[in-house]
Parts: sequence; C-alpha cells; structure tokens
Amino acid sequence: MTSRIISLNVNAAQPGINQKGVKGLPILLADNGPLLRFDGVIEPILTELFNLTKKNRILRETRDLLLPRLISGELDISDLEIKTANENENQ
Repeated sequence: MTSRIISLNVNAAQPGINQKGVKGLPILLADNGPLLRFDGVIEPILTELFNLTKKNRILRETRDLLLPRLISGELDISDLEIKTANENENQ
C-alpha cells in the first residue's frame, strides 16, 4: 500500500497526492466486533487524557494568578502548614 501511495505523487518539488489519487485507494474496514473492543479500550484513555488536560489548564491558570501575588508579598502564606514531597514520603 505504501508503494501505491508513493506512486501517486503528483509534485516533484513538494511531494503530495491529489483527491483523485486518494479516492482510488482501497480502504479496509474492520468488523464491528474489533472496532467496539478497540473503542472500549480507548474510550477511558481518551476520557482521562481530556480530564488531565483540563486539570493542567486549570493548574496553569491558578499558578499564573497566584505566583505574582506570592512574589510581590500581596499574598502571605507564612502561617500555612505545607507538607513537602519528602515529608509525605516519610509518613
């Protein structure tokens, strides 16, 4: 299949294929069983990916709001009890 796609190259300077060439390629379609099993495996992974991406965005926004206040002294955290990673590992 790769050699067929390569043979459809229509440009010398910048390789590429056109719509007519792509439409002429055979496409294999899997039975519904494997597709459903794949979807069952990949769906929770994609859900977790989207959730973690959203959490990362929220964490970045929170950092960007808090960091300037911490650096300027506008926000005082001296009275907070903050455990470090090393303290959490020792418990």
